[in-house]
Amino acid sequence: MLDLLKLLGKGLLYIILLPLGIVFFAGYGVYLFVVWIIMFFRTIILFFKGKPTGLTLPEDIKALSILNDARDFSQQPAQPGNGVTFNLNINGQNVGQKTGTIVHSKNTDVIDYSNKGIENKEEDNK
Repeated sequence: MLDLLKLLGKGLLYIILLPLGIVFFAGYGVYLFVVWIIMFFRTIILFFKGKPTGLTLPEDIKALSILNDARDFSQQPAQPGNGVTFNLNINGQNVGQKTGTIVHSKNTDVIDYSNKGIENKEEDNK
């Protein structure tokens, strides 16, 4: 008889707590949706202003330090002749300075087409 009362008590407890749990998760879902909308528009605005749109995570800083340690900064890199130059960026921030931190730069171009390379291709087509 005591086991039956315990079972009925658990059932009543579940019946009372289930609507509270549903209300909690629905409220949390609405909160997350509002945050998602705000971050969506914030990211769009930052993108068109030319500012970095993402966060600088600890993993990004660690990856940057690994990249900098692996590079040889004692020699000047060879300048490419004709062609396309690719600039490596993480979240719109230049990578490769030997400072141990990500350096903010106003140059956010990912691909830099040199005028000389474009002019040479136009001359070849003539």
